[in-house]
Amino acid sequence: MGGVTVWRDMLVDLRVNPGRSALTAVSLFLGVFAVMSIIVVGNIVNEVFTATAEQQGGRYQTFERGVPLPASLSASDVETLVSALPADGASVAGQLGTAQPLIVATAPQSDPATQQGVCLSVTTILVAGSYTDIYRLPMTSGRWLDPAYTSPYEMVVNKSSASTLGGPGTLVWLTSATTATAFPVEIVGVVNDGNAQARAYLEASPWLHNAPQILSPLTLTMLWNQPGGTSDQIQSMSNDWLADHGLPTDSTTMETDSVASYRQFILVMQWSFTGIALLSLIVAAIGIVNIGLASITQRTHELVIRRAIGASKTTIATMIIGSSLLLSVIVAGISAVTVGIGICIFTSTLPPDSAIQPPTYPVTAALTGIAVSISTALLGSIIPGWKAARLQPGLALRA
Repeated sequence: MGGVTVWRDMLVDLRVNPGRSALTAVSLFLGVFAVMSIIVVGNIVNEVFTATAEQQGGRYQTFERGVPLPASLSASDVETLVSALPADGASVAGQLGTAQPLIVATAPQSDPATQQGVCLSVTTILVAGSYTDIYRLPMTSGRWLDPAYTSPYEMVVNKSSASTLGGPGTLVWLTSATTATAFPVEIVGVVNDGNAQARAYLEASPWLHNAPQILSPLTLTMLWNQPGGTSDQIQSMSNDWLADHGLPTDSTTMETDSVASYRQFILVMQWSFTGIALLSLIVAAIGIVNIGLASITQRTHELVIRRAIGASKTTIATMIIGSSLLLSVIVAGISAVTVGIGICIFTSTLPPDSAIQPPTYPVTAALTGIAVSISTALLGSIIPGWKAARLQPGLALRA
């Protein structure tokens, strides 16, 4: 029964001066909402920058090594190479560089010199291995390349190419300056690679096996993603593989992803915003103290009468501090709901092929907000609660 009375007194205390309670709630809400928003916005900004970096330079800790291919290697030898890329605890892919660029056309052409048909400025990329495990490449439509498909050949285009060439099911033609033959290629997917330049992706193995005359491979760029790895480690491991296949080992390995640099920037930004949020909370705590002390002064008569009729110092302090804590929990709940609504709105604006992973409800931010709200209210109400508990019952006789 005593517990029910304490809760009732807390609620009554909040309703004694609704204006004071509203001002306290607004002050506290701004600080708590700022803390929760910083956590959520920090996570979203981190994901946005990470997604962009992983589209362009590969996932975190992606390393690149360019290897020249000896002129003595046949197309069959190169096919064997790209089919035997290492995969010991890492994602490894290859990208072939050719002597002559491959030409994508919307109509067949029998003579590259006269350029029959419409040729487009599309950069073609011959890939092998776990390419989509290294780069973040969400599909807009269709599917990614399948190495087993050879007739017709397959192509995946990015969104810039799709706006001109078309989407899945569209037939285009591929040729080069080294052959007069135009090969039919079906577009099987459109990918969001974050690149404004028109690009087309081709699986290297089918072309090396069935149409070597269109290719003149000059280089193999090894792409190696291994979290926790270093350039020296990747250099050593790739040296072993290159030596086993009779390839030169004098090239160097370099990290291509920029995720780490983005993370440093985001960390600095989060700390800056955290400082602003802490200032807001300090202001909120000072506001709670000022409003609480002013309320004690206004309610001196009421509080000493409570003391005179038997209320203990603990009861008075519990009522003052408890009402602030109750208000803080209500404010934290409102902040958590507001942040949740904001996340839902943000998620609804993301396109289906966005490289950004939709954020989930930030449980950590909600728990942090509740803890911060309660701590701020507690710190701000201790002084008013202590002052109220020290009021002497004899003051009631002077009123």
